[in-house]
Amino acid sequence: MAKRGPKPKPQNAAGAPSVVFSSRMAPELKAKLEEAAAESSTRLLRPVTLSEEIQTRLVQSFKLDDKIAEHFGDEQTYLMMRTIALAISWSGVGGIASRLSWLDDPAWFDQAVKTINRLLEVVRPEGDTSPNIKTSASKEDIEAVQQYMRDTVADAIWLDVKSADLSLPRHAGTSNDSLMRWVKSRVGHVAERSPATLDDVNKRAQEMRARKRK
Repeated sequence: MAKRGPKPKPQNAAGAPSVVFSSRMAPELKAKLEEAAAESSTRLLRPVTLSEEIQTRLVQSFKLDDKIAEHFGDEQTYLMMRTIALAISWSGVGGIASRLSWLDDPAWFDQAVKTINRLLEVVRPEGDTSPNIKTSASKEDIEAVQQYMRDTVADAIWLDVKSADLSLPRHAGTSNDSLMRWVKSRVGHVAERSPATLDDVNKRAQEMRARKRK
């Protein structure tokens, strides 16, 4: 009778052989993972082991990191955006906020803007405010370029939102295209308040080019 070969090693979702990894965890966390595995078993209509549940959640954490990088640039920016969202919410406490969203309540909106500015101003890094680049341009020219960038970036974003084509599928085009459609579908009325036009942006660009030629 021929000898049986070695027992095949378990494989992960990608088909690669799994490796054994031992780790300690708090009993409360283990209980939550076991509960989650049971829920996954019910949802998927097949048994899901504790090991599978742990692996799935670890993979999801890496995917979340990728999503954060894609939408916010890096984790630090993402966390700052979370603090800004908290500041907006708390700035409406104390009778300022109405039943309207802060985007539609003028008093709450103004208070939110001031709170956001304060939130960032108190943690401003120490040092010179000049751009960290080598340039022979005058301080006046640098400030003009900075103002140009602030105005142009703000106008361009709202123009992109206003021009987004909602007839296209949610994820069609680039990630930026998808974001602009999502913003328009939820707060398009806010973008309509922006008075900026493409002619304004082009005129500003022409003025900046003329300034550089002087």
